[in-house]
Amino acid sequence: MTLIRGGELGTRPIVPAIYRELKDISHLQLGVYDAVTGLIKHQGAQPWIDRLSALRRARLDAKSALAGSLLNDVQRKRQTAFIDQNIAFLDDVLSRRTSSVEALTAHMRAITPAVLANVNDAAIAQIDMLDKAVKELSKQLSEAEFANAIAVLTGPKMPRDDFLPSQYFAFAFNEHLATTKRIVYVESIYDAEGAMAVLRTFLIDRRISELTFGDASRLERDVLGDAATAELLRRFGKLGPVQEQ
Repeated sequence: MTLIRGGELGTRPIVPAIYRELKDISHLQLGVYDAVTGLIKHQGAQPWIDRLSALRRARLDAKSALAGSLLNDVQRKRQTAFIDQNIAFLDDVLSRRTSSVEALTAHMRAITPAVLANVNDAAIAQIDMLDKAVKELSKQLSEAEFANAIAVLTGPKMPRDDFLPSQYFAFAFNEHLATTKRIVYVESIYDAEGAMAVLRTFLIDRRISELTFGDASRLERDVLGDAATAELLRRFGKLGPVQEQ
């Protein structure tokens, strides 16, 4: 996260290492799902058996690495049990050289509590780091400046619903996430310069939109949108019968 006011005030990381560790462990399940699904479609096929064997070895490596992780005792015990469940399931699949949708579903549901516990811990860790970063950097702003600050968030694609940083800033700004105009999400741009270029365009569009349409958010929708809706309703016969005068 970078805070900018005219010039750059500073940059802070907002994704803690423990978040990545919990995410990496939880993502082990993605490999299981993919490989077992492949075996279900191609019963007994050796390439999928080989892949499952490789996944089993990777889980043993992950289990060994837990000793040097940042996890606390409770978290480490949870990951150990999670990996052991994975290994037991893979051993069963490999011994049978087959599986089923029902067996895969049962396994996925069995590890859900551990995944959700990891999600909870990861969310708290990220909020802790984000909150610390915002509080440190915002010391360089007056209360009035922070009250008018805009959060520019970046990511590889459109944010998912309830995106954690968006929620954080909605609470920090005491605004509703659905209606706030102080949180801007920028796709596939990660440097401060690129994000600021998008923000400048965004702010100019808002000003032009307010002056032209009396609605600061109008250009955040497709400028052709209203006309397109009217024409498509007409063209696809959704307007109903024409009333004769």
